[in-house]
Amino acid sequence: LVEGSLRHKGYLNFLEHSVLLHCEAYPGKNSILVMDNARIHHGADVRKLAEQFGKSQ
Repeated sequence: LVEGSLRHKGYLNFLEHSVLLHCEAYPGKNSILVMDNARIHHGADVRKLAEQFGKSQ
């Protein structure tokens, strides 16, 4: 968990260094990441980062 507010760059950093390292490609273990509709959760750069780790949104 990250306490306080988070901007888009901080969210990308959190995904890269704390979340995606523990995910596997679908249908593997920990292969589904659920996000709400917060603006920081969406965008081409979020998709690109997920694809770099072998996952997609």
